Amino acid sequence: MKYALIIIISLVVYSCSSDDSVSIVDNNNLLLGKWISPELSDTGTLVFTRANSFINGRGMEFKRNGEMIHRNAGFCGTPPLTYSNYDGIYNVSNDTLSGQLFNSHINNISFELVSITTTSLEIR
Repeated sequence: MKYALIIIISLVVYSCSSDDSVSIVDNNNLLLGKWISPELSDTGTLVFTRANSFINGRGMEFKRNGEMIHRNAGFCGTPPLTYSNYDGIYNVSNDTLSGQLFNSHINNISFELVSITTTSLEIR
């Protein structure tokens, strides 16, 4: 009985544990990957959090081949908000991130890259 209890407790503890780590696509290019939940900082920049997948909210994904996905709400902006993924292409030159989106009400984007770490992307 003692061994059965130990096995049951071990299984419960193991099944309740989770791996919340976020995968880094390329340590030499931290921009690559998915970025979600933008928040406005005190200095007026937008700060995104790295993620493994999109949530029901805004975000961006940057791929190795220069393709991107811009996840945004529809142009109307009235509740309930629905989010869609818009394909596009991007380019980084110096500290400027620019992109062209297809089939979106937003055609071109351009941001200053303020900071990129393993966990956050800050743009202006």
